[in-house]
Amino acid sequence: MKRLVAAVAAAAAVLAALTGCGGTDDTESVKPITHQIDSLRAEIKMESKAVAAHDADAKDHIQSVKETAAYVTPKLADLAKDAPADTRDFANAAHAWAEAVLTSRTAILEQADADTSTAALANVGLAARTLDQDAKHLGVKGWENVHDL
Repeated sequence: MKRLVAAVAAAAAVLAALTGCGGTDDTESVKPITHQIDSLRAEIKMESKAVAAHDADAKDHIQSVKETAAYVTPKLADLAKDAPADTRDFANAAHAWAEAVLTSRTAILEQADADTSTAALANVGLAARTLDQDAKHLGVKGWENVHDL
């Protein structure tokens, strides 16, 4: 399953590069961060379409988002730890957002109580707004707000 997640992540990055979406900033320290964000963003978009369409496979899409978040979260933690000062806030925000997505999808799949699920989803929204603000502050080119997902 990790290979599938890695393949999806790579495909999302290639698609983003070809279409000019996502991580197109010239700053070398930003590119690997946006690459991980784009991987998770692509999965969330597919999940959103499946849920909106009441697709019978929506749970599989939620699981895929969870697995992708689990894959990118430690990578983003490493990138945040090693980030230069000018990109550290952005890297930390990306890591926090991925962790929040992972927590929320885990809560959904484990059918946590309503209060837990609501808090987890609210945390995703807060982390997404912070990430979007940090991307804007840093001037990340081609940024697509994650809060709008």
